[in-house]
Amino acid sequence: MTNPSNLSGFKVLVLVSPYTGCRVTPIDKGFVDPCSGEFFNDFGHTPQTDKFLPSLNHRVKGAELEIILSDLKLELVENCEQIKDWQGIKDIAYRSNENELIYVLSCGDIIWGISSEVGFTITHLLSGMGSLDLISKSGSKNVDLNTLSHNGETPLSIAVKMKKKVSIDYLIEHGAVTSEICNSDFCSPSFEELIDQFYPEYEIED
Repeated sequence: MTNPSNLSGFKVLVLVSPYTGCRVTPIDKGFVDPCSGEFFNDFGHTPQTDKFLPSLNHRVKGAELEIILSDLKLELVENCEQIKDWQGIKDIAYRSNENELIYVLSCGDIIWGISSEVGFTITHLLSGMGSLDLISKSGSKNVDLNTLSHNGETPLSIAVKMKKKVSIDYLIEHGAVTSEICNSDFCSPSFEELIDQFYPEYEIED
């Protein structure tokens, strides 16, 4: 296991969520957790689920950082049998290794059926990475590009919040719904609303 004392305190503060152990990506109006799809505002709070990113005083404590990182494997996946559940996907997301992800996505349909406790799927994860090589894998598998997580996130909403233009353009071109999508508890805002709030500089190519 990685010794937290060897890590840059600032990087851990900004990039690691204690709820999923994944890197949290800073955006203009807060942070997005790519493993759960949850958005945290500038204060590190997500009003929908009332979660908080830990405070500075808590995050710099070695013991707590050790807990955050203790269940994350840092070794690259070498065979498909290593990926059995969302924890395995979370490990890969933490490492952010594109070549490793391309390998894992070739492991078969079972990979595409894995989701987190809140319904966050592989397609959500790939949308937030902004790589055409990766997001196009979703299209080639004919997966639902409009799948809605339990907390109201679609692959398109993740792509917008993380400002991944490549993913946005691909998803829209291949059938992502741009109107509001709802489940029994949450709604994902329309594409126009998401752009206005999170990515106003986005420009649609002619």
